[in-house]
Amino acid sequence: MFTFSKNKNGIISKFSFIKPLDYFHILSSWEVVHEELAEQFAKMPWNYLTAIVQTETLAEGLWNDPKHAHSTYEVWCSEVEEEARKRVQGKYFTPEEIENIFKEKQLPKVRYNWEEEDSDEELDEENIETQIKDAIFDAQIKMLYPEVVKEFKEECLYEYEEESGESVKLAPRAFAQKWEKRQLEIFLPRAHESVERVFPHTPEPFGGSSFSQYYFIEKEDKIEWVSGSGRGSQTRYTHGLMGHLFATLTKKHNKVIPTYCFKNTNKNDFKYIQEWETFKVDRSDLTGNYPIRWEPSESLFKGLLLDPIRS
Repeated sequence: MFTFSKNKNGIISKFSFIKPLDYFHILSSWEVVHEELAEQFAKMPWNYLTAIVQTETLAEGLWNDPKHAHSTYEVWCSEVEEEARKRVQGKYFTPEEIENIFKEKQLPKVRYNWEEEDSDEELDEENIETQIKDAIFDAQIKMLYPEVVKEFKEECLYEYEEESGESVKLAPRAFAQKWEKRQLEIFLPRAHESVERVFPHTPEPFGGSSFSQYYFIEKEDKIEWVSGSGRGSQTRYTHGLMGHLFATLTKKHNKVIPTYCFKNTNKNDFKYIQEWETFKVDRSDLTGNYPIRWEPSESLFKGLLLDPIRS
């Protein structure tokens, strides 16, 4: 179903599938359907394969290398704005109160009181009513600024001393210097960095930041794939369903399903670990999100369970 080349240390240099890849879509019915699917699949001239992929923690020195980790920055609001937003939650004006403000202040709800059909210029049709409503809600937030600032200022009155383990009140001059600096900080925008690991040497579809098991179905003109893992409820359901499906194809319909184990190393190499001629499956999350109890499934997986090689 695929071919690859590796060096003496198991590091893979070339990897390719024999047919185009396509994603195998699973209906999120959250039902126990593996036996019905196995009956359907067994009638088809398809081949099957599974691959287990472990992922080591990326080496510390590679997190700053854009070949291995991508950093994305977002602008966050100021500390004062954030705290004020928290305090206004659940206290925003109701639609009736908003309507009263429009009437009391005689605020417009349309941008233009005229139309010019023959004009070459397109009028800005953005709803000014929506803009004004957003500004009213924003005003509610800004009304809380004074009390929030006051609390930040009061915090500057004290300094924590490590030796005594107590907070000590600052002298007026020291407090003034500290507050002058802090006053700017609490109004400044903040930059938040999020870092996502990338896998430059890992072939598709194996890139991932957690332990995963991939299920492949070779059809006449393509190879369909889907992966299961413990990352979320959908991937746990997928692992449970596909694990039961492949085990049923193995035990009941005598399908030979090879299993491969690979690893994304801490240096971000893609490494071959070992292989089995028969189907092997990671025990984690086979039941739970896939709504079946372990007792009726235990015999199905006898001889097929694999203790994950996570080292």
